[in-house]
Amino acid sequence: MKLSPLESLSAGIETVYQDLSLLPNMSVAENVALTSELATHASKLAHTFDRRTLAETAARALEAVGLPGDAQFQKTLVEQLPLATRQLVAIARAIASEAKFVIVDEPTTSLTQKEVDNLIAVLARLRAEGVAVLFVSHKLDVCYAIGGEVIVLRDGQKMAQGPIENYTKAQISELMTGKQRYRAQGEEGASQVVLDVRQLGRKGQFADVSFELHKGEILGVTGLLDSGRNELARALASVAPADAGTVTLDGMRVRLLPPRMPSCKESLRARRPPE
Repeated sequence: MKLSPLESLSAGIETVYQDLSLLPNMSVAENVALTSELATHASKLAHTFDRRTLAETAARALEAVGLPGDAQFQKTLVEQLPLATRQLVAIARAIASEAKFVIVDEPTTSLTQKEVDNLIAVLARLRAEGVAVLFVSHKLDVCYAIGGEVIVLRDGQKMAQGPIENYTKAQISELMTGKQRYRAQGEEGASQVVLDVRQLGRKGQFADVSFELHKGEILGVTGLLDSGRNELARALASVAPADAGTVTLDGMRVRLLPPRMPSCKESLRARRPPE
């Protein structure tokens, strides 16, 4: 059976795309009502909205995802909202349409941890109400928090399927990539330490960060929006140096200083042609 986008909407299938697919020049309430408007008016938007019904529907859906449902917020243009808030508006649209099957594509990319926790609670509520949810993500912590059935894909092929609690993170990572995880420090065959960071911190941004980087190893630093990941990278690059902790490179303690502008004499010397 092949469905057109409009037929899918009418059948109760809603998708929250990674690029959101919101209309930035329309209000929050109008975007929330978008799906039902398209389904009701044969893929066309009505010239005028039933403002009373629109406000009531939007208020319920917005409050379900932790956003304010008051008139002022509903009238706000989507283009004036931060990206994380737009993501929640897109999810509210799926709730407002009373979808039976919701596909959510990488929804946590632009959300803070608090907003991710709220999203997980929203999805749990949808499941409790009998809504089927297909959650597309490569962030395993979020997948484990949501629970349920997991399908692992690699190169267009299904590698595994089953209750997510039956798989460890290492097993899922290997199924996703086709490669075994890198040997952790302390395991047999672990190489020498190149970079040793201890209790690094910068007031108000991150604190007590410690890790080791081994020879030949690729170390990934990841986190949600406002988690401190960017600030940590800036500190290690000495763009915004840490105010606590130590950094050791190849066994020697290093002092990371902020970059400075060269003096006038240094600039002139650098521009002077060789004699």
